[in-house]
Amino acid sequence: MEEFPSAFSQSFIKFKGQYCSSLQHDKNHIMNKPMRVILIDDHEMVLQGLTALLSSQPYIKVVKTYSNGNDAINEINSTEIDIVLSDINMPVINGFDTASGILKIKPQTKVVLLSMEISKAYIQKAKAEGIKGYVSKRAPIEDLCETLKNVYLEKQPFELLC
Repeated sequence: MEEFPSAFSQSFIKFKGQYCSSLQHDKNHIMNKPMRVILIDDHEMVLQGLTALLSSQPYIKVVKTYSNGNDAINEINSTEIDIVLSDINMPVINGFDTASGILKIKPQTKVVLLSMEISKAYIQKAKAEGIKGYVSKRAPIEDLCETLKNVYLEKQPFELLC
């Protein structure tokens, strides 16, 4: 497994206990229209923990959770979302195939993959398939929130957080 440098610059400031961009415009935009996120992971504890942590952020609204990608794909039209945060390694259907299925139905959706494995091949595949971010499960929750915010605001074509 290769190690990659963090994609984050040090230009972020601490604001009321949250990591926020130094641009006031971004803060106002995201606070007026919180991002709607669905979570997909085959581990219930991970789903519950991520839901609790992400929902505590005023700019994130977790609208639905799924234990597999097929259920998410089958219900994607009935859910208004901005971002999908999906595990890669899952039974039934993996995160790449889940992302592909969701993007075929709702191409405007932004997908961020979450995994314990950070490999060059996975990162290249994610970029090639139109996935907007890739986050290690080893990353602090603040960095995950910042990645979701950057993807939502379309700050970079691809966010990588190892």
